[in-house]
Amino acid sequence: MKSFLLKVGILSALTVSLFNGTASAETASAETASVDTTWSSKCSTLGQIKQNVNPSFQHINCLLTNAAVNADIPPEVVKAIAWKESGWKQFVDGKPLISDDNGIGIMQVTDGGYDTEKLKNDIAYNIQIGVNILNSKYSLKTLPKIKGANRHMIENWYFSVMAYNGIKPVNSPLFQDDGETNTEAYQEEVFSIIEEQSFINETTLAHFPFKTSDFKYDPKLDQNIEFIKLEYTLTNKLHQSAYFYKVNQKVLVTGNKVNLRPNPTSTPTSLKQFTNHIPVIVNGEIRYDLTSVKNQFVWIPIKTVDGKLKGYVASPYIYKENPVVSGVAPGKYYRNTVTIRFNEGTATLNGKAFSNGGSVSKSGNYTLIVKDQANNTTTVKFTVDKTIPAIATVNKVTSKTTKVTGKAEKYATVEIYRSTTRIGTAKVYSSGTFSVNIKAQKKSTVLKVYVKDKAGNVSKKAITVL
Repeated sequence: MKSFLLKVGILSALTVSLFNGTASAETASAETASVDTTWSSKCSTLGQIKQNVNPSFQHINCLLTNAAVNADIPPEVVKAIAWKESGWKQFVDGKPLISDDNGIGIMQVTDGGYDTEKLKNDIAYNIQIGVNILNSKYSLKTLPKIKGANRHMIENWYFSVMAYNGIKPVNSPLFQDDGETNTEAYQEEVFSIIEEQSFINETTLAHFPFKTSDFKYDPKLDQNIEFIKLEYTLTNKLHQSAYFYKVNQKVLVTGNKVNLRPNPTSTPTSLKQFTNHIPVIVNGEIRYDLTSVKNQFVWIPIKTVDGKLKGYVASPYIYKENPVVSGVAPGKYYRNTVTIRFNEGTATLNGKAFSNGGSVSKSGNYTLIVKDQANNTTTVKFTVDKTIPAIATVNKVTSKTTKVTGKAEKYATVEIYRSTTRIGTAKVYSSGTFSVNIKAQKKSTVLKVYVKDKAGNVSKKAITVL
């Protein structure tokens, strides 16, 4: 991981996978023992690694891919970082690559505490340490994430990539003085590499709706940025990594006129051209390009659903995305009519066919299941509740009372008002009892007690006079 120098003027202001890998628990600590690089044996068919010689492009592609998958990180991200840091070079002129700021090897590791000689001479070790560092950044609670996105969504690694280089003003996503995008920020350049080299045909990754108020820092100082906003909702389509599929899993070919190749290479020969959103079946482990072409993407072996054709499709065209549902959310309660929409497929509601854009107004518990052509499903359980809660039963209250108790609907919320001022609130226990702390009120004060259920229905008021 290259350290960066704060240059004056730069900122005027500011699933089980094909590899059966498991997530790495190591972080960028000073521990050097038990650094597992057994994943590198999966690339042995591509040649033997020689001392002081960079492996072939596709061999490095394989090493970076397997290290990333083994750590449950999108390989697209790890590959782009390695390209940004070193151009996928461990050695230059037969010697270990060491930058002016002491970054070592393909991942340009500068953090101390590791085996320096292995960082210089063992490309698998260097990659693993870089992956460990990146993985530790993803775990930081102080870095923002995308609401609803998991580890396999490439965009959700934006701030982890930033932290790999440093959460300093030079890497702020926006210039603080004018709000313009800082295209020279480390993570912006890495994500541009992902777009250019891991995808095809001008794919654009989703952009964050940044505001300068999202970050707090002094652009004149080399201190870490403080992130004010820790969760983002992105309206653009997120991009799932192309590397986390099971053999025999049904997936979708996305894009028009996508070629089914007889071999894992971009030859002129095509067995078939797919139209958009055609279901196919993953037919084996990924393959690396047979030619010397420098593509960072890989080839997914697939077969048609009827089993009549088998071949290879470039990984950017293979996608598994559960249908996206809007209008309702899992476990939520609603007191108004809800209109439900989904981006694709067919749906059932409590076992009966449900039309896209349909509405639900009757009180009850519902299970919505949306299924796409590849049988990927999204299930949402929700409740429509229009019943107004019963009036609370309130125990005696006096001018000395500091705890109002009584009975009300289980799991609802009790709110106590003096005129229009709310002076106390508390949840109702599973026993149906409640206890609300208030300040002692003057004699003859009128208190209004309301019960609000999970759906937001509010009871009539219970009036208590001290």
